[in-house]
This record gives sequence, C-alpha cells and structure tokens, in this order.
Amino acid sequence: MDTNMTVHRTVLFVLSMTFFLMSASGVMYAGIGGGSVIACTPIMADSGLHLGDVVVVDDSSVVVCGSTKSAIKAGQGTRVKGQYQGATDGFVAKLSRDHRRIEWLVYVGGSGSDSLFSISLMSDGSIAVAGMTTSSDIVMPSTTAFRTRRGQVDGVIAIVDANNQAIVAVTYLGGSKDDVLRSIAVDKDDNVVVCGSTTSNDLPVREAFDVSFNGMMDGMVAKLSRTLSQLIFMTYLGGGSTDNLTSVALASEGDVLVTGWTDSDDYSIYIRKHLEWHEFVNADSSYDVSYNGGRDAIITVLSSNGNALVLSSFYGGSQRDEGLVAKYDAKGRPTILGVTTSKDLPMIGAFQDRNAGRIDGFVASLSTDGEELMWATYVGASGDDILTDFEPGASSQCLIVGTTNSNNWQTTRAPETIRVDGVSDVIVLQLDGHGLSDVTLMGGSGEEKAPSLSIIDKNQFYVACGSTSRDVFAGDTAVHLAGSQSSNAGAVFAFSTGNIDLVSIGNSTELCRGARVAVSWSAYDVQSTTTFSLEFESSTGNWVELANGLTTRSYSWVVSDVGAMTRLRLRSSYGHIVTSSSFHVADTTEIIQQPTSVAACSGDEVVLVVRSHGENLEYQWLLNGMIIAGANDSTYSIKSVDQSSAGEYYVVVNGSCGYARSTDAHVRVVSATEIVRQPQDVVLKLGDRLELTCEANVDDVTVQWFHNEVLLSTATSATYVVESVSKADEGIYRCLVTGSCGTASTRDVTVSIDATTSAVDDQNNASFRVSIMNGVIHVEHAPGRIDR
Repeated sequence: MDTNMTVHRTVLFVLSMTFFLMSASGVMYAGIGGGSVIACTPIMADSGLHLGDVVVVDDSSVVVCGSTKSAIKAGQGTRVKGQYQGATDGFVAKLSRDHRRIEWLVYVGGSGSDSLFSISLMSDGSIAVAGMTTSSDIVMPSTTAFRTRRGQVDGVIAIVDANNQAIVAVTYLGGSKDDVLRSIAVDKDDNVVVCGSTTSNDLPVREAFDVSFNGMMDGMVAKLSRTLSQLIFMTYLGGGSTDNLTSVALASEGDVLVTGWTDSDDYSIYIRKHLEWHEFVNADSSYDVSYNGGRDAIITVLSSNGNALVLSSFYGGSQRDEGLVAKYDAKGRPTILGVTTSKDLPMIGAFQDRNAGRIDGFVASLSTDGEELMWATYVGASGDDILTDFEPGASSQCLIVGTTNSNNWQTTRAPETIRVDGVSDVIVLQLDGHGLSDVTLMGGSGEEKAPSLSIIDKNQFYVACGSTSRDVFAGDTAVHLAGSQSSNAGAVFAFSTGNIDLVSIGNSTELCRGARVAVSWSAYDVQSTTTFSLEFESSTGNWVELANGLTTRSYSWVVSDVGAMTRLRLRSSYGHIVTSSSFHVADTTEIIQQPTSVAACSGDEVVLVVRSHGENLEYQWLLNGMIIAGANDSTYSIKSVDQSSAGEYYVVVNGSCGYARSTDAHVRVVSATEIVRQPQDVVLKLGDRLELTCEANVDDVTVQWFHNEVLLSTATSATYVVESVSKADEGIYRCLVTGSCGTASTRDVTVSIDATTSAVDDQNNASFRVSIMNGVIHVEHAPGRIDR
C-alpha cells in the first residue's frame, strides 16, 4: 500500500482545499492591534520540514515537534540526540530563550516515515508527543505496552526527558490497518490521552464506550499510563460513514473532550441529563441531536475512564464543517474551533453572523451539560481563513491563530483594513467579547501553514508554523528561513499581547540637531507594569540607547550624535518593538566665517563674503540696519563704491534650523590720494635749520622725500628736517606721497643756502662782501655796489 495515499485519507479537507500562493512583495508584517511579534526562531532543513505543535515549558522557553525529510540544520552549540534515518523522521526541539537557536534536538523514529503532530507537557517537565509511523524498528523499552507495529500506519507516542534529552518511553498504538494520532493531552496524574482516526477494525480496545469499528473510518480515543507501559482505556467513536477526531482536551476532573468531524448521520449523541440515546431524547431538551448534512463538526465528552459518554453533539450547517481544536473555556464549558463552508451555521451572540468567504473559521461553545449552545460566531473575511488553534477565555473572549489570504480584515478598534494582497500568511485574532478587536498578520513571500499556539500567560504567547517563505519578519527584523515550495522551513514566533506605536517625533519629517523635541508613543492592551526604552540610530548605523525604564508615554530628546538621516526605536519590557521611518536631521544654522571690514577707493569694487552652515539657507544683507534690496546671497558685491556706500554691513542667514546674524563689517570709502599742503621755497644761511612739510588728504600714507631727484632714504615723514644746513643741502626738493588710493607728488621747491663772507682792501681803502648761492658768486662793495 502506498503510505502517502494512506495518510492522505486522514488529512482534513481544508488542507486539500488550501492552495499555494506566491507573492512578489517579499517580507510582510502588518497589524491592527493584536499581538506584536517580538522574535522569530527559524527551524530549517533541506527538504520536507513541517512543524506540528508547540508548548511552553517552565522557563518560558518553548518546545516544538514536527517532521522532516532531511536532517535539521541544528547549528553550532545545539545538543542533538539520535540522527535522521528514515524517509521522514519526527523530532522534538527546544528553542533557546533568546530566540536565536535550537538548544537541543531529539529525533523520534525509525527507518520508515514518522511524523509528530501534537505535544503536551508533563508535571516533571518531560515532553509527551503523538503522531504516526510506518517504521517497524523504533527502539522500544521492554515495558512498552505495544512494541510491534501492526498496520501499514500506526499511531506512535513518545516521552522525552527534557533534562537529558532522552526518549524514556515510546509505544505504537493501532490495529492492522491505518491509525493516526492527531492530538495528545496529559492528565493530573501524567497519564497520556490521545485521539485520532483509524481504519482498523481490531484496535486493542479496553474499558471502551464503543468496542466495535463502525464505518469507513472511525475516531479513536485512548489513555495510557505515564510510562506508556499500560493501556488504561481505548475506544472507538464513530458512525456508519467517516469520522475523524482532531483534538483532545481534559477537564479538571478528568473528563475527556474531543472534537473533529463526521460524515455519519448515526454518530453517537448523548445528553448527560437524560442518560439515554439520542433517538429517545426530546429534542427540545438537547442542543443538536441531528446530522445537518455535508459534514458536521462534533463535540463529545467521554468520562475519565473512557467507558461512557458525558455529552455529545453535532454542530454544523448544510455544507462542510470541521472541528479542529477542542478546549474548555474559563467557565469550564466545552468550546471548539473549526472551519466551515456552510452559510447556515447556528449562531448566538455572534460578532459575525454570516460566512464572509469561501472558507471561514468558527468558534462554538456549549453549556457544561451540553444542552445549550452558549455562543457561536463565524470568524473570517473575504478569502480562505483556516483557523487552526485557539485559547478561549471567559464568555466570548479568545485568542485565535490560523492562516488567511483575505485582504479585508477589520476590527472594532480601528477603521482601517488589513490587506494581504494575495499572500497566505499566519493570522492572530483577538475576540474581546464585543467582536474582533485585534488582528495581526505575519509571513513572507511564500505560504505559512497550520500554525499552532501556546500561551505563557495573558501577556505572552508563541505561534509555530511551517513556511515556504525565504524570509519572515519579527518586529522590525527580517529572519532568514530559506524556505521553498517544498516547505523546508518552520518558524516559531514570540508574541506579546497589545501594541505600541510611535505617535510623534517632533514634526516627524525633519528635526534640528541640538534641538529638544518631544517623542510620544501610544500603548494599549499592555500591562500597567510595562516600561519602555528608546534608541536612536547613530551616524555609524549602530543603535544607541537614549533612555530606559520609562513609565510615561513621552520623552524629551535633545537631538545629537546622529547622521543626516536617522530612526528611533521604541521597546517595551514585554518585548514589543517599533521603529520609526527614517527622518532627516538638519544642522543648526550657524556662521562659520564672518564678513570682514574693508577700506576701498572710490570707484573700486567691494565684495563682502559670509560662509555659513545649515540647510535651506537664505540670506539678507543690511547697511546701517536697512535692508538692501536684492542682496540675498552669501556674497554681496558693490561694483563701484562712493561715499554713499560707506557704513556698517551685516547679513542675516535663515535656515531650516534657525537663523544667525553676522558681525558688522565696516566699509570705508577712501578718496584718491592728493597733496593738500605744499612745501615752500626757502633761503637759509649756513647752519640754519631746514624744515619742509607736505600733507596729503588721507592719513594712511607713506611719504618719501627727494633731493635733486635722489631718494632720501631716511626722509619718510611728512616733515623733512635738517637741523644745521650746509652748502650740500642746497637744491631742489620734492615730496612723494603714496596712499591706498594712489600716489601724489608736491611741486619742486628750492632750498637756497647763503654763504656770505666780508673782506677789507687796505691798499685801496675799501670793504666788500662775497656770497655764493646756488653756485653763483655775489660780490657786494661798500656802500652797496655789487659785482658778479
């Protein structure tokens, strides 16, 4: 017999209706409220990896089970027990608390095909798992109840010691044909209860409510001792057609709640109050004693010893309806989660009273005696919504996970619509008693499959699923799965209930470096003890903590040490994380080079320059406090200055982040250099003092005197002085004045030296004077005649 064909007959119809969807959009994570994805641990193999179930252990880490068609990529530091050896092997793996790796891994199976679908935690921390196998060589302890595989496919149960990662107990369970265990639970004495489906007519029934095989395929329920060495009870549950049990849950007193589906119109229905079979029961005193058509979900409770029905009921409409998960709610009422194509399911207290798509989920809860439908609702949108696990609370409150390709999810809390845009992804739903309050979607570019749920507490939970995506998103981090169409990856998502969101960061588009801005955020459905931390992305790309332990919803941030573009990241103490979009940080407007004062000649060009730093800068030059029209650049040029150009200039620079005023630059207009005082001709006697003066119209000049056109190297003052002249000082003098605005020369002046000598001619009894001036000899006779 083809093993794959055998297994296929026991698979839920919804899986056969699920189709593969691909998306070009890549990684996706979206939500309207709901839980926040805080981490994701990838589990990868080269082919055929499927995650079955997840359970939280006492240190708040998680253990998963599943199957693989190749060795799991455990990674460095993972403790591995056993090895991959068959066509398909089951496995149990514990993930590290930091969500980074697989801490330990145990293979379960033999040389055939082995798959694990369900997991439960025992009181000492050991892990109980259940599934199916075609292997006949699984190593069994000598005390095992059933050491031999009897059929083509048998159920398999194993107990794994979490402390030393050893399989301490394992057993087959089945008959001569095909038997699959879909769900496992552990009672207060650590006895193991399982349910599933069978085509075997020779199950080893014991203390059974129903000892006989009834139709094409029956449901089955069994309880074994903690060591799997003793079968406590085993019973068929079914009618004349096809029946399948998919989930088991235990009441505090030990009663066994199961759900699944039936095609049998004679499935056993019993009401506690009447203690008689349904055909003799007044329909008015029971909930639903009649098969509704197509396929019905079932809700059945067996006594703790398995030999009696406590209650049993159909739940369905005219099409196909399947119960997938059974649990007791906070009030002890049997509650089931399932999927349906029926448009006429019975509803009561429903937030959604019609089927909105092709496949919708539903939740239904009976009274503790099974006589009354307490509440029931559709859960779905426009596409295919396959709900696979849940945690019911009080009344109509519950947390639900599943997969969806619907793109029109809405909640009572937010008007916006989540759109999946063709991607089949994991969905997390929160019903708050008034309706669908929160929705979270996550996944990648492939298809996420059959998620399961495990609760840490009311604030945190885990979701495990198979995936064909190459990447998925956890918070703001992409997690690489390297999935493919062959489904070779799984993902375990860590969630925190509630949501946080950054509301505002200043104006959120541009901030000013050095400025103080208000950062605010919102948080709802988080615990009152939640604290928050803020980080910013530095100019080097690293995340730098701004503050932690914040109990308020706002923070005053002085913007510094960031690049031109940055982001903020908000974290909660429960693992929520949200990252802002990138926003621009503009530099503060400042002047880094001031305009300088200048003296210029009339008619010259004057250029005033300022250098500034900042963004979106605008300039305005002013003269003596008055705006200069059109002077709006970092450079201001006066093409030809005159006295009206003189004055105090400054510039005001406006930018995105403030303004700056320059210092004053004084512009002085200097006239052309001119002589305003000329030196004068002079006649001196030998030994007299010579003083010549010239004066220019400006102060800042250099002066140079010339004597007979010979430069007098020491004569550089406006006044030239010779204290005692000699004949050599006689001659032509000129003063040359040089200023910033040109050179001017005085007129030539003459300095004459009178060298007169007196004499007496005794022979002729006469007197005379002889003088030489400017090279000419003068003779003067008494009484006044001069001869030359």
